[in-house]
Amino acid sequence: MSLQLKEILRITKENMYDAVPLLKKEADPEVLVLCWDPEIAEALIEKGWAVLGIETEGEHMSVPYVAMDPEELDEEYLLRVWQRQRGIPWKILETDRCVIRETVVEDVEAFYRIYAVPSITKYMEDLFEDPEEEIEYTKTYREKIYALYGYGIWTVLSKSDGSVIGRAGITNRKGYDLPEIGYMVAAPLQRQGIAEEVCRGILHYAKEELGFEAVRVLTEPENEASLKLCEKLGVRWREDVTENGILFRSGIFTLN
Repeated sequence: MSLQLKEILRITKENMYDAVPLLKKEADPEVLVLCWDPEIAEALIEKGWAVLGIETEGEHMSVPYVAMDPEELDEEYLLRVWQRQRGIPWKILETDRCVIRETVVEDVEAFYRIYAVPSITKYMEDLFEDPEEEIEYTKTYREKIYALYGYGIWTVLSKSDGSVIGRAGITNRKGYDLPEIGYMVAAPLQRQGIAEEVCRGILHYAKEELGFEAVRVLTEPENEASLKLCEKLGVRWREDVTENGILFRSGIFTLN
């Protein structure tokens, strides 16, 4: 059965002794604790509870997830904090035909089937040869990239049957100021407008949810399908650049 966030508990300075029963029993995976005391917050996390630390003036929280004003926290934010600590992937957005969510290790098997088609890796980096390395990479990516930035490359699912059909998202490339959009759709589903649908959704998300004013794209000049897609999406081409010995055409999507 899938986990759900069913309860939010508050451990304030005034009721801090309410934490004692929590520390004496097994952590409830369907509860998020908002805690105003640094020591209690750390103890609850060690016990396995999902915790959001609430900082007050002059007091610093050293726990992974911290907020300043709990009255300004909406339900979506609290849900996502709880999901992050429970290893549950965030649902990023929906389009007419797709759901985009964070990648989990269970997606890796499908990725290998998709990447087995030579055309997929013609213009993009392949997976690790050893699936176990890809699984470890995915775990690290979830812990380091999603948790740090709140975005990254995500998994694209078909709404019709829930199957993995591609990958897309926003990344940061070293040496560039603007974030970069990336996308890939499984070969049998290409030329059906899915990549355009997904990219439009991601560009909208980048503007409305991430607050970006512009997003960059790099694509090889020989990749005609990608060039046409970018032009449909309103790219403004800039200069060509070379990365790791590969020539790319650089473009900007202005989000307005």
